[in-house]
Amino acid sequence: MKETDEEIVFLREVLWPSLIRTCSVFEEGVRVMPSADAYGAPGVLLLWGEESLLISCAPWTDNTELLRYSVQEPGKWRWEFPAYDLPEKLPFFGRLPILYDRIRFGEPTPEDDTRSEAEKILPRVYAITRLPAFGEVLSELGMETVRSTDEDGTSCLVAVEGDVFIRFSYEDSIPELELTVLRIRTDEVDLRIPEYGNIRGIEEYRKLLGELF
Repeated sequence: MKETDEEIVFLREVLWPSLIRTCSVFEEGVRVMPSADAYGAPGVLLLWGEESLLISCAPWTDNTELLRYSVQEPGKWRWEFPAYDLPEKLPFFGRLPILYDRIRFGEPTPEDDTRSEAEKILPRVYAITRLPAFGEVLSELGMETVRSTDEDGTSCLVAVEGDVFIRFSYEDSIPELELTVLRIRTDEVDLRIPEYGNIRGIEEYRKLLGELF
C-alpha cells in the first residue's frame, strides 16, 4: 500500500527517531542496529551471540493514533500487539525479547525450571487476581461478562457483542517484572497485548477496545 506524504513524515521524523532512542534500554551485550521488517516498517534488529530479534513499529491502520508493534525472530514466528505509546515511551520496550520468548515458548519446562514452588505458582495467581478488576472495567464499559475456563485451565471472561463472542484472559505473566499479557480472542482475532504495572484506566480501555472492535 502506498503511503501518504503525512505517513512518510511520521515514519521518518517521529517513529524512526523514537526507535533509535530506545537502543540503550536493552541488556548489556545486545547489539542494536536500525532495520525494517518485510513490510517496510521501521525497526531495530537486536543481535546477541547467534540469536537475533527484529522489533518494528508502524501505524495500526489509517487515521488512528494506535501503533502496531511487531516482534519476530527473522523468518520465524511473528507477534503483533497494539499500543499508543511511541517506542521510547513504551515502559516495557526493553523487556520485549523476554515477553516474546514467554509467549512463544511458555514457561520453562520442569527439567529446566529452577524456581521455587511459590515462584511457579505466582504467575497464575497474578493473572487470576487481575482478571476480576478487568471484569469491573468491562462492566463500566457496558459489557456483560461471565467467568469461564479455557480447555487448558486458563480463567477467562466471556462477553457477547452482537453475534461475536469475545474471550478475555491474562496469560504469560512475569510478576517480578510487573508484566502480564491481556489476551483478547474472537473467531477472527487473537491479540496478546502486554500490560505493565497496574491495570489501565477505564477510558484507556474504552479507547483501545473501540479502535480494535
